[in-house]
Amino acid sequence: MTICENLTNCPEILLGKPSHPEFGHIRVERHPADINFDGVCAIHGACLEGLASGPSLHARFGDPEKLVPDHLAWDIIAFYLAQACISLSLSFRPEVIILGGGVMGSRFLLPKVRAQYLEQINNYLGQSAQDVDALIVAPGLGGKAGLWGGVYLALGAQ
Repeated sequence: MTICENLTNCPEILLGKPSHPEFGHIRVERHPADINFDGVCAIHGACLEGLASGPSLHARFGDPEKLVPDHLAWDIIAFYLAQACISLSLSFRPEVIILGGGVMGSRFLLPKVRAQYLEQINNYLGQSAQDVDALIVAPGLGGKAGLWGGVYLALGAQ
């Protein structure tokens, strides 16, 4: 049994208030080439979601599917997502961080996030490139991860 499999023995820091976490609304340092974009989050504007989501990418650069792999947009998004991964690493020391969603469908973005992570964390945790490759990963179920994860949770609730 994992530490939180039975919510009666789950540490309060992991259980929290009776709601869901909203990690997408954390504040991130602005990329120097992105300081004039207000963000798309209706609540916070320039939070992680407002700066690194599919709608934010589209608002700044147009259709993400038409952007070439070396477009500055991908470096900007990687800069923000790396900050999120660092915040998770320093706060919770996870074994793995799974980055999914529409923006992560770009196969060349994950390596950029990993490279930014290594640069920004500045060897604070002593991680090698191989460590970061194992830490920051794509969903194992591909583009259907959310759907299949929901099905798995629903079946387990019965």
